Amino acid sequence: MRYLKVTAQDRNRTGKADTVHFQFYEDELLTRETMVTATDSGRQPLVKLARTYLKLGWLNVGDGSERYLQIFAQNPVSDGTPEAVRLHFHDGSLPPPGSTIAYKASALDRDIDGRFELILSSDVDNDGRADRTDRSRVKSLALEFLKLNWH
Repeated sequence: MRYLKVTAQDRNRTGKADTVHFQFYEDELLTRETMVTATDSGRQPLVKLARTYLKLGWLNVGDGSERYLQIFAQNPVSDGTPEAVRLHFHDGSLPPPGSTIAYKASALDRDIDGRFELILSSDVDNDGRADRTDRSRVKSLALEFLKLNWH
């Protein structure tokens, strides 16, 4: 299974993330790593994904890596078209110790037409409300994830 691990860090301790680390995995094997800074500009998929992710506020203070997003696509019928993109928000500081899923979100393409008909999410941007903005951010993350080049 391919998945992406996304970790945001506030190295300057300003309350906002300044770097986003991307780790590409295939069958639990790290295949590639890269980083985007908050000041990077452009329309490349990783920069767009980083910008959307930074809006969630799911970050680590300093060089920490306890909080991260694991994102992956699922295709149960193996026809090459993703039917779901899953987002697992991990927080390793929660009990019990280790990588614990704090919450999940999903974008589902139920009729396999390339558009997400159903977005399942809670308050992913941590503003105290689970609303249209959260669903929009989940959808944007899922779409940008599907645009990534894995090589």
